Amino acid sequence: MNPNSSPSASEQQYLDDIIEVIKENLCMIPGSIYTNYKQISIYESWKVANVDSLDALDLMCRCEKHFNITIDDEEASSIETIEQLAQMIKNKLNKKVMEEKNLKSVNLTEEDVLLLIQNVLEKQNKIRRKDVTPTSFLYRDLHLDSFDRLELCLWAEKTFNINIDVDDISTVRDLINKITK
Repeated sequence: MNPNSSPSASEQQYLDDIIEVIKENLCMIPGSIYTNYKQISIYESWKVANVDSLDALDLMCRCEKHFNITIDDEEASSIETIEQLAQMIKNKLNKKVMEEKNLKSVNLTEEDVLLLIQNVLEKQNKIRRKDVTPTSFLYRDLHLDSFDRLELCLWAEKTFNINIDVDDISTVRDLINKITK
């Protein structure tokens, strides 16, 4: 969005919703001087708002968890107001949506899908990429319990906009076939 243009009503509502979540989380920080999020100005710097650096860090960690995003140290150190934090979260969420849309519109090869599965399993379950092969059994070889298998299938459903019956997936090949068909 052009900084000189005003946001559409839906963009502004989206940003307002993010701001409300941030303000509610700020009130939940132990020792916060805020008991009612309506009293919080989104334009005040952390210093003026009496939010110390640890509280700001706590707030950003809560936002990372709530919005399922990552805020790196450099980004965190540049944020000084709730409005800046909300804009950054909005941009990250928009980028995430665009990446997911792009992934869904691409015809992926089986090798591409295997790489994506390896990335997810490495990130979520700390499984080495080289251990994830098409013939790997999710339970026996990769030691994924029923919750881990469900989580993997939910990731695939969301990422590729498909429906998967967890009981039909016992190997990595089963998942690849479901995604590529």
